[in-house]
Amino acid sequence: MDTAIYWTEYVIRHRGAPHMRTAGADLPLYKYLLLDVTAALVTAMLTVVYVIYFMLKKLLIIIRSSVTNMSQVKKQQ
Repeated sequence: MDTAIYWTEYVIRHRGAPHMRTAGADLPLYKYLLLDVTAALVTAMLTVVYVIYFMLKKLLIIIRSSVTNMSQVKKQQ
């Protein structure tokens, strides 16, 4: 209990002890909440999802065209 009283009086004596404040108190809100990092990660993930989607779409087009060509060859025989 004496320790708590000592530190309370210390803070009062030194007018709030600004050197003991956390650095997060001076950060802008977007940095404090890591919104810039979150935006970068979401952008990267959406880019990866789009690339995968685009690649699968092209792959399915190639597969469908090859299946169609094979079925036409079988019909001709």
